[in-house]
Amino acid sequence: MNNLSKIYLSRAENELVAGKILNEVSANPQLQKEQFKTEESFTFYSSVISHCYYCIFYTAKAILLNEGIKTDMPSVHKKTLKAFKKFLVQTGKLDQDLCDILCRLKPTAS
Repeated sequence: MNNLSKIYLSRAENELVAGKILNEVSANPQLQKEQFKTEESFTFYSSVISHCYYCIFYTAKAILLNEGIKTDMPSVHKKTLKAFKKFLVQTGKLDQDLCDILCRLKPTAS
């Protein structure tokens, strides 16, 4: 695994941990009120979804880099999804269900 792949996997792990923390805070109104001084009605579920998406995105980037495939701006998200499908799913290296998950989570912005 090359250094850039390791960086992307580290980013993916950070995003996953951030998502878990925000999910826990959202699920615990008492924690929100006492520790973070926010309204009990506040939730961060939309941020949880975003962090989970980026966990998947950075993991896909790392997998592609290990295959020698680099995706760049502009439209890096769209290019990553397309490369993920072409080089990993359509070749049978990864299951179609993984691609379906990534497609459902893809944000509208590139």
